[in-house]
Amino acid sequence: MRAGHAFAEDAPDVVVVLLGATDTAADGDPARLQRLIAEAGRHGFRSVHIFHAPACTFAVNEALGSLPALEPMPQVDSFATGSPFATLRTRLPELGARVLVASGLTLPDFNWLDLMAALAPARAGVAALYEGAADAAFLLEEDRALPGRRLGDAPRHGFANLALLEHDALAGLGDAVTLAAALRRLAEAGTLGGRLVPPPARLPTEIRSPRPALFLDRDGTLNVDYGYVYDPERLVFLPGAAAAVKQANDLGFYVFLVTNQSGVGRGYYTEADVDRCNATLQRHLRAFGAHLDDIRYCSDHPDALIEAHRRPTGWRKPAPGMLIDLMEHWPVVREKSLMVGDKDSDMGAGRAAGVDCAKFETEDLAAFLGPLLLAERNVPEPLPLASELIEEPEPDPPAPLAVTSAGPEAVASAPMAEPDPAPETETEKPASRHGVALFPPDHIL
Repeated sequence: MRAGHAFAEDAPDVVVVLLGATDTAADGDPARLQRLIAEAGRHGFRSVHIFHAPACTFAVNEALGSLPALEPMPQVDSFATGSPFATLRTRLPELGARVLVASGLTLPDFNWLDLMAALAPARAGVAALYEGAADAAFLLEEDRALPGRRLGDAPRHGFANLALLEHDALAGLGDAVTLAAALRRLAEAGTLGGRLVPPPARLPTEIRSPRPALFLDRDGTLNVDYGYVYDPERLVFLPGAAAAVKQANDLGFYVFLVTNQSGVGRGYYTEADVDRCNATLQRHLRAFGAHLDDIRYCSDHPDALIEAHRRPTGWRKPAPGMLIDLMEHWPVVREKSLMVGDKDSDMGAGRAAGVDCAKFETEDLAAFLGPLLLAERNVPEPLPLASELIEEPEPDPPAPLAVTSAGPEAVASAPMAEPDPAPETETEKPASRHGVALFPPDHIL
């Protein structure tokens, strides 16, 4: 399936946080608000709008004034209001086609974008629901949220304080004064979807929790490798690629992309082209309910046309630099983490970084990866180690193009890109390629 044609609906890129509408004491926690903002960033949201009661102003200002400089992190603004939900109703049409709404700082720990799975043309929104609620205001049937009035053995569900709303969802809701009440109106009208999630809990105070990580190669693992992939219009997902990323998200893994991009150093395309291609990949993963937490790429090559990319940095696979850099910036549980790719250089990078490795050589990435992810959570026996780092030989490259971005016809005629020779031992840590933005600010999808 081709990116741009695979998924009909885009995921939202805006989160609205309602604070102080019902429980001001619970909402006045700067550390937990910072955690929510960081969670929005790692799920790929660009903006967070905080609509809060005046009593929460001090806590909100404290949280925003001391927000750590982490990447990726969304843009944040706040607005004090006597009625956070009424402000949401007023602002909803201008926030995009759909928006994710968090009511307070008591939320379930799950993949927020899973709510995309219950979107349907006739639905005004999707609510995160959980079993065992005291109020039990909803009844979940498959992916439909119904009013929780039905008697019998069917379990009833409570609202887990997170919902996905279409831009016109709150029109005509009469006197509903809270998000939960508005969702009950949508359920009564038959226009609310639902997804079962863990019970909500107070957000942890640490800004990021330790998690296992899945490190993924890009070309030949997530998408078709036709040679020097850089054009978003020619990005073609491999079978099961989006589902595999979502599996890892749903199981609580960080998911990182680590990709060699020597085409930049060779002059076939630019770093801006790489950013656009990666942003398109992320956009369509999010539409499927999946996401990449962070991205690293390496444009170095010993024979690079551009001198700045000729110096070895230790990031080019099979060197482990990209994986090590990610583990330095994220709280990764190394012994439960996994590197997956289609080349021996991917395996070499994973082993050198001290994580288990699995070479993708089948047709469906989700079917291949599912059992491995479940095994990693139980810390399996290490996979067999290779005696040394190996890369396949590289064919003669095409004639160098201009340093500026190459045209599609030039790339279309390029041969299949293979791994390059191992980098020199002397390394220089790159600065320009650290923390590549998931959504470059100069490219609006």
